[in-house]
Amino acid sequence: MASDQGVGEGRDGRRLSGVDSVFLGLEARSAPMHVALTLVLDPGGATAGELADDIGRRLGTVPDLRATLAEVPFGLQRPRLEPHAFLDVGAHVRTCRLPAPGGRRQLEGLVAAEMARPLDRHRPLWEVVVADGLEHGRVAVVGKVHHALVDGMAGIETMAALFGPGGTVAGTPAGPDPDEGGGGTGAFDPEGHSRGARWRVADDAARLADAVCAVPDQFGHVARALARTLRSARALSRANRAVAGELPPSPFGAPRTSLNGAVSSERVVALAELPMSEVARVRHSLGGTVNDVLLAVAAGGLRGLFEARGEVPEPSLVAMVPVSVRPGSSRRTGGGTPAAEEAPGTSGQASGYELGNQLSAVLVSLPTGVEDPVARLRLVKEGQELAKRQHRVMGEDLLGMLAEVLVPAVTAPLARVAADVRAFDHLPPVANLVVSNVPGPGTELSVGDARVVATYPLGPVAHGIGVNVTVLSYGEMLHVGIVGCAELAPDVHLLAAGMRDDLARLAASAGQRRRPVPWWHRDLVAGA
Repeated sequence: MASDQGVGEGRDGRRLSGVDSVFLGLEARSAPMHVALTLVLDPGGATAGELADDIGRRLGTVPDLRATLAEVPFGLQRPRLEPHAFLDVGAHVRTCRLPAPGGRRQLEGLVAAEMARPLDRHRPLWEVVVADGLEHGRVAVVGKVHHALVDGMAGIETMAALFGPGGTVAGTPAGPDPDEGGGGTGAFDPEGHSRGARWRVADDAARLADAVCAVPDQFGHVARALARTLRSARALSRANRAVAGELPPSPFGAPRTSLNGAVSSERVVALAELPMSEVARVRHSLGGTVNDVLLAVAAGGLRGLFEARGEVPEPSLVAMVPVSVRPGSSRRTGGGTPAAEEAPGTSGQASGYELGNQLSAVLVSLPTGVEDPVARLRLVKEGQELAKRQHRVMGEDLLGMLAEVLVPAVTAPLARVAADVRAFDHLPPVANLVVSNVPGPGTELSVGDARVVATYPLGPVAHGIGVNVTVLSYGEMLHVGIVGCAELAPDVHLLAAGMRDDLARLAASAGQRRRPVPWWHRDLVAGA
C-alpha cells in the first residue's frame, strides 16, 4: 500500500496513511476508534504498581507512542505524528483494583468501561490500566491504542518485541524533559500545545501552506485512484461472470438486524477461550482454515443469540473480515493456522516493527439460517474462498489507494453528521459484524518475572455495526474478545457461549468422522 508512512522519519515525524486517517475520521464521541488488548498475568510476587512502572517504561520507548497528532487547519491534509523526546508515562498508565470477587464479570466490566472512554487526542494516543484483585492472585492489564496507530499485526509485533524473551526496544527513555524543570505532568497543556522549544511543532500557517502545496499531487492521486477503480471493476465483472454459484456479498448488501444501527456510547464486553486442539481437530477432519472454523462458529453463536431474543435468524448475515496486506507476510489472508505461521515479533525484532495500518477487508456470508454446524462450515469455506478470489482480482491495495485520496475535511464532518442524525438507524449496514483473527506471538510473554497467561484482543464498534469479534492465538488457546454496543448488543455473552458450544459440536462431529470402523462392522457399513 503506497503511503509516506514509516517509523523514524526524523524530527517532523510521519504523516498518517490514508487508512490511518480514516480511523480518525470515523471516530465520534459515541464510537471511539481504539483497539485494546487485555492481558492476564501471574505476577510472580510483583505488585500492580511495579508492573505498571515496568510496562510504562517499555511502551515509552516506542516512537509513535511518544508522538502527538499535529492536525492541518480545515482538515486539508492528513495529520502528522509529531515526535517528542520525552513522555510523561504517569499520564498514560494508572492502577486500580477490581471489585470483589474479581472474577470474569468484574474484569469484563473494567474492559467495557475502557472501550467506551475515548482517548485524549491532545496527548499520545494510548493508555494502560493495571488492575489487581483478580481471582487466583492474578493481575489484569488493559492497554488501548488508537486504531490510527496500529492494526492487529502491528500491535502483536510490538507486544512480542517488548514483552517476548529479552524484549527491549532501542529508543529514548520516557520521562520528564530535564530542560523543562522536572514535573512530567506538565508535558502537555490542556489545549495540547507543547511547552519548551524541544517539543514545539510547526505552526498552523506552515501546515496550511504545506497542504496547499500538496494540492496538485492530491489531484494526481485522485486520478490514479479513479483509473485503478475502473480497471478493478472491469476485472471483477469478468471474474464474477465465471462464478457458477452465489456471489460474495457486496457493501451495504447486508440484511438489517437488531445488531445494526447507530451505536450508543456505552459498551459491553465478553471474554472467552476456544481450545486450539478442538479447532485443529475440526480442520484436520472437516477441512478449512482457522478463519473458516472461527467464522462458522461465529455464525452458530449469532444463531443462538437471535433465537434467545425470540428473533428468527436471517438466512445469511455478512461478516467484515480484516485482511493484513503487510509485504512479505505469510499471514496476509488470515486463513492459516496461527501455530504454523511465522511468530509475530521474530521478524519485527530484526527489522524494527512498523506501526500504522496495512490492511484491507473482505465481506463473507455467514449461513446463520443453517442449523447443522458441519454444513455451516462447508458453506463458510466456500464463501470465504470466493471472497478471497474477489479480493485478489480487485487488488489488495485498492482500499488503501482509495483511502489515500480522502481528506479529514470530508470524512470527519460526514462522520459527525451521520452520528448526530443517527443515519445508520436507516441506512443499510456495510456488514452485520466484524470478525477478526490475528495470529498471536509464538513465544511466551512476560513483564519482568510476571508471566502472561491469557491475551484477549478487542476491536472497536462503529455506527451501523454494533458487534466486533476479535480472536488471538496464545499458547494452547484462541482468546476471544467480543465488544458490543450496550444498546444494540447487551447480550454478547450469549454470542461467546454460542461460539464455544458450536465449536464443541463441530469437534464432536470431527471425532466421529475420524473414529475407525471396527472390522466386525465394515461389512454392515459397506452394505448400508
